[in-house]
Amino acid sequence: MATTIAIFKMKSKKNLIGCFILYFVIISCTKKRNEEQNTPSLPPLAQLEKRDTIGSTTDTIAYVNRSPNASEILNFNNYLNNTENIHPKVLYFSKGWKGYKFWMAYTPYPQGDVKYENPCIAVSQDGINWATPKGLENPLDLPFENGYNSDTHLVYREDLDIIECWYRPYDIKTNKNAIYRRVSSDGIHWQNREVIFDFNDVQMLSPAINFENGKYKIWYCLGNEIRYIESLDSSAKRWPKTFLALKFDWSKFYPWHLDVIKTEKGYEMIVCVWEKAIKGANNNSADLFYCSTDEANKVIDQPYPILKRNTNKDAFDYRSIYRASFIKVNGKYYIYYSCISNNWTRSMALSFGSDINDLHGYVKKSK
Repeated sequence: MATTIAIFKMKSKKNLIGCFILYFVIISCTKKRNEEQNTPSLPPLAQLEKRDTIGSTTDTIAYVNRSPNASEILNFNNYLNNTENIHPKVLYFSKGWKGYKFWMAYTPYPQGDVKYENPCIAVSQDGINWATPKGLENPLDLPFENGYNSDTHLVYREDLDIIECWYRPYDIKTNKNAIYRRVSSDGIHWQNREVIFDFNDVQMLSPAINFENGKYKIWYCLGNEIRYIESLDSSAKRWPKTFLALKFDWSKFYPWHLDVIKTEKGYEMIVCVWEKAIKGANNNSADLFYCSTDEANKVIDQPYPILKRNTNKDAFDYRSIYRASFIKVNGKYYIYYSCISNNWTRSMALSFGSDINDLHGYVKKSK
């Protein structure tokens, strides 16, 4: 009888241990399944090539190029099946947004043909290799009679978890522009376009837009100066009738297209600029300048050059540095700049560095 009880106790103990093991296995599997369910699934195209990884602690982007000019373009096809892409605005999401870490608005501009200059979207996982997100058909808008759609900019609304593509339709006959916006909650499906400023409203060139503290802030070039306005609410429908002219010294230069980011310093800006003293100089013979203000729009840095046209006549960035966009990730600046070659081919390239005054042009690593 005692032997039977002992065996029963041993079996009970083993059963109890087995139950505990089974319990922990079930809990572990449930936790893993919940984590998988709560992890955003990546669209098929999210598995893009990752040769260099901007923003990672294992950032492999090379510093071998001592020149700020890149040695090759960012080679991705647009809806025309060419790579003549310009006017980038890049957003970086450290944890990704809808499956991608990098989102870009841009326009194709092959040989300067305005009928193809229409807003497009591209995505990347490493900031180097770009593609159209699966399910999206570029462009976001089509050309209209006697006009074109230029000057793309991308805005993220963290409060609504949406992205907004702003762009500038220009009427050639009237020499006036408007500002349109399209909004998306996934980057694939876009709401109908909205008119933010119509053709009879304020005129602005290449607006750079941030959304902060429930308001839109816009910097734009016009009349040989950089101007600033901010919306009266979060709708982007109500604006003041006046603007603020930032007190930069443009006496020797003409500012054209710009980008603005907010950093620990304040508002940092990169502007494509040409020199007034050079006969025949214009936006097709520009260099890239840097300037900055504090949060109260007081000038910190007067404009000065950081990336000049390439001196090599065969280089893709020989003729002009065009509109550029930049991000700052883990203390490094990454400047996506568009440019024009001697034969008028448009391209996009990358320059980067921990110091805005010591940039390194991107060189592709060998596989």
